[in-house]
This record gives sequence, C-alpha cells and structure tokens, in this order.
Amino acid sequence: MRSLLRIWPDARFIVMLRDPLEMLPSLHQRLLYLGDEAETDFGAAWRLIGQRAAGRGIPRSCVDPRLLRYDRIGRLGEHVCKFLDVVGDHRCLVILHEDLAADCAGVYRRVQQFVGLTPVEPPERRIHRESFSYRIGWLQRLLYRPPIVTRALVRRANNADAVISVRNARSSSIGRAARKLRRQLVRWNRVPAPPPFMPPDVRAEICDLFADDIARLSVRIDRDLGHWLDGAVGARMPPIRDILRRTG
Repeated sequence: MRSLLRIWPDARFIVMLRDPLEMLPSLHQRLLYLGDEAETDFGAAWRLIGQRAAGRGIPRSCVDPRLLRYDRIGRLGEHVCKFLDVVGDHRCLVILHEDLAADCAGVYRRVQQFVGLTPVEPPERRIHRESFSYRIGWLQRLLYRPPIVTRALVRRANNADAVISVRNARSSSIGRAARKLRRQLVRWNRVPAPPPFMPPDVRAEICDLFADDIARLSVRIDRDLGHWLDGAVGARMPPIRDILRRTG
C-alpha cells in the first residue's frame, strides 16, 4: 500500500464490512462455486482449518490456500486496523453491509461525496452476484479451476487464435466453439445456492473467537457493532475501550 500511495498520493479507499457470521458462510459458498473449496458443508470446512493450516486437506483446484483460512479472514478488526494504520483513516470510507441493505441510496450518496463526484441519483436497485451453487462438483472445478495441463492447452489455443486473427483477420472457429461450449456448460451447471447453514457449536466458536477482534474494530471505526456475532461483541466493548484508552 505504501508503494501505491507513492504513485497515487491522493488515493482514497472504500472498505465494506459484514458480520463474520454472515460473511464467512457467504465466502465459503463463493469459494465452492469457483472451485477453490471442495467441502460443501461450512461447519466441516471450519473444522478443517487446523489441517489446512498445516498444508493438509487443501483441494488441488485451490489457487491460494490462504482463502481457506476462515479463522484468519474473519479477523476484520486486525485487518482493518493494519490497513488504516498504513493509508490513514482520512483516506478511507468504511461502509457496513447492513447499511447498504437498509439505505442503498444514502450509502450511494456518501460514496459520491467521499470521492468528490457530482451527486446523481442512484441507479435502480437490483441484486448483483446472486449466490449460486452447482449440479456437478467435478465439472464446476474443471470449468473454473482446470488442471495445469488443461490450462496450458487453453493458453496455447488462445495464442494460436491470436496468430490466426492477425493473419486472417478472424478468430479460429474451434476456439470460438470451445468458448461457447464452456459458457453453455457454466449456465447448465449453475443452480441457486441453498441457504447457508451453520451448526450451533461452530456458530458459538466463531462468536467467541472473533468477539474481541470485532470489539476493537468497533472502537477503531467508531461504530457500535455490539449486535454483531449474536451480541457477543457488546459484552467485550467496555474492556476493549479501557485497553485502547490506556495504550493510546
């Protein structure tokens, strides 16, 4: 980030935050769809964290094992505080997902004001990136996270298409057909995702694990997040405020 600020010293940043009890199952669902996660049950995926931290139980199709560390990703307070320490609070607009859901137009106006745009009416509200699942797991991973050999063949075909396009001013019909087939398979294999389920013991563990971290986040961004994590944050707020006051 420091390198980025040297290039764009007037850069501004927008951060959207969501209660980890909602964010983590949503992330798990997204990673499943993209082929980075193979365990369809979030509770089971959460219990695999220890193995995966040691490098075991990681799907071969996962592009970055850090994506599966739900226990690290959910530490929003730690991540946001580090980010703000580098870029400065004045450069960053923090938005809560619940605010966007409750008052989309109001958040839209705040964003325009923050980045210095002339106020305009917000676009018609509609759902973006709905939650999807798939019919066949191996086909989904093949389409989104193909094996290395397959990726090499695709790159070679794309390069060949580029050469043919330059020489003949048209793309390879084989390449076009392959891309069309992939789009059709993606659409066919896509189905609405079921509502995420979190076992009560996993839910309680997440609340206990992240409560202090989210309390620290609440203080840093000056927003009452006491209702997050099923209210577990509220019980941690007074001691966290005292600690921060003593440490400055």
